[in-house]
Amino acid sequence: MTLWRLTLVVGLLCFATASTALADVDLTGLVEGVALQHKWTGKCEATGCTFKSAYQPPFPFDYAKHEAILMVSLAPLSKPTTLNAALQKEIAGIREDEFLDEYAENDYQDAVEDRIAAFKEKILGKVIGFIKYRSRGPKDSKHTPNVFTVIHSVEVTPSTVAYTHLLTFFAAHQDEVRADQQTLIRALIKKIKESA
Repeated sequence: MTLWRLTLVVGLLCFATASTALADVDLTGLVEGVALQHKWTGKCEATGCTFKSAYQPPFPFDYAKHEAILMVSLAPLSKPTTLNAALQKEIAGIREDEFLDEYAENDYQDAVEDRIAAFKEKILGKVIGFIKYRSRGPKDSKHTPNVFTVIHSVEVTPSTVAYTHLLTFFAAHQDEVRADQQTLIRALIKKIKESA
């Protein structure tokens, strides 16, 4: 497993830590002045953000404790890479680590390959890669939970890969948590531009 890959273990989040090479990109104030739609608990620190939905899903989805989890992280690059290479590396890690379920959503059907959709969108003039899939949890977990949806965003700069990860365990507020991920992607693009 690569160092920069975030892995979900039900009830436990392991956060990737950025090195001193990223000292000039401080995420502490990332959400200041940013209006998020969903009710989240959590905060941003220098190297990343973790937000948990304030809503608990009903049984049988309550294994997750939160309807959704939204994370932002930065990972240093030891050598330059392309967005395509970063996406492929992330997808390889997902295939190795996750129990994948059938892709059941109607969006991005033409981008689905073996249960994972990979696509790109231009946001604030920057091309952002996305990976979307449904998972039953990590392969090394003894307990395989119900299916949840994961959406990763990947932004590559000359020295950094910036990620957002949205895990949706119960879809009651799905539209607003997805909108908040897009809001954080925009805030992250601006923050990285300011730090350049």
